[in-house]
Amino acid sequence: MHFAPRGPGSFRSISSFLAVLALTGPIHSVLAIPASVAAPHNKRALDVPGLGVELEITRIIYDPQGKKYEDMDSDRREQLKGAIITPIGFGKDHPKENWDITAEISGTNKPFTEIITDGRKNEIGKHGTKNLGEQITTYMETKFDQLAIAPQVTAAMPLEGLLQVLNDGKDKKDNVLANKGASYNDKIVIATKDSFKDFGKIKGDDITDEFLGFFSLLTTYCVVAKDNDERNGPKRSLNIMPRTDFLSMYKRFIEEKLRAEISECGNSLYTIVSAVSGVADDKLKDYEFKWKPDDLRNKVDQDWDGKEDMVKNGRLRVDKFLDTLQMNDKVAQKQLDLLKLMDLLTRHGQIGGLNDRMESVVNDPSLPAPIFEFRDLQATNGGEVAKRMGEYEDKAIEMHKKAKIARTVPALAAVIAANVAGMGKREDVSSPGECKPMECPPGEVPLAATGKCVDVGPY
Repeated sequence: MHFAPRGPGSFRSISSFLAVLALTGPIHSVLAIPASVAAPHNKRALDVPGLGVELEITRIIYDPQGKKYEDMDSDRREQLKGAIITPIGFGKDHPKENWDITAEISGTNKPFTEIITDGRKNEIGKHGTKNLGEQITTYMETKFDQLAIAPQVTAAMPLEGLLQVLNDGKDKKDNVLANKGASYNDKIVIATKDSFKDFGKIKGDDITDEFLGFFSLLTTYCVVAKDNDERNGPKRSLNIMPRTDFLSMYKRFIEEKLRAEISECGNSLYTIVSAVSGVADDKLKDYEFKWKPDDLRNKVDQDWDGKEDMVKNGRLRVDKFLDTLQMNDKVAQKQLDLLKLMDLLTRHGQIGGLNDRMESVVNDPSLPAPIFEFRDLQATNGGEVAKRMGEYEDKAIEMHKKAKIARTVPALAAVIAANVAGMGKREDVSSPGECKPMECPPGEVPLAATGKCVDVGPY
């Protein structure tokens, strides 16, 4: 999340834990991102992977001096979000290194405390995250120990690691970056090699865990769109929010692998995701991402077909999103990430907000890792913060290492196989198969112009 500059002011606490807090200035980022992100992702050298942590403490709340929060309009409340606050009487002789205390807001509730670490300066693999937690605990003193804390983590994560988090969330396995109790976990879709059995032009060797991680996340977002609450927008429908946009991930990891299936078989990204989703009778196309229309106040200069109606109604159809992501030339004129663009119309739009930004896999600057925010994580308390923060980094390191092995070993095996002579004819398991005729529900037929099923109507 980025925090815009705020004006001067002060707070008084209405909690028994803090006496007075002064507003001291803005903080600009808690994520693992440098200020400059101008170059295209496929030409930019990858920065080292970073990890940022946010700790929400709702029991420490404030009233701005001179005016009640309840009397403020929404614009004035927004000005409080992300402002650095300094608790008077705390942290004597204990400096804050790469972390700070800020004000957070939520609806009509009073501002509460959010402690944030600066992931731009906290590299995954350096084992510094636990040390930041120890600094925070020391600074907040004994008043911190029993406070309930809601954490979230933003980190560079290879798609192989993302697949593991989704799997563990769905199966309710222990993983500090997954939420075992959320109701949406049952709706997570895990793509497998078998999910693509009907798409004969997708090479078997291309269906890696990286490939499956992307399709699991993309398909799950499309499936849970059916039930997302417009008051929260799509970002609250799953505990994993992509900060790198879907378009950049699609172009970097997926697009070339689908080229033959799309060009030779007449399929589309939509028909593939629809098959992976398991949603019957081609109904996925009717699912919609939803936002509250009154929240779509920001200006986005990019134009696209149907933009005015989408903004007016706060709705984005799944098939429109996928067709435009692919730039299905049968129905889309531009290649855009409409989920990102629609979310950016909101005040706190964050889905894909880092555009094409990616970082490297740990200890390998050649391997890219998109950036994700892991939300709704298991609650902790002040006394356990340092331990938990260390566990976040340990898990990230583990998944980075597994991803590096997963990407390196197949490539090495291919080199060895290519250089082994006299072993007889070797079957090329990566050879693509044949196109499968498109199947439609009863009463519908495939329409070649769009690659979708349409109702044939009455006879």
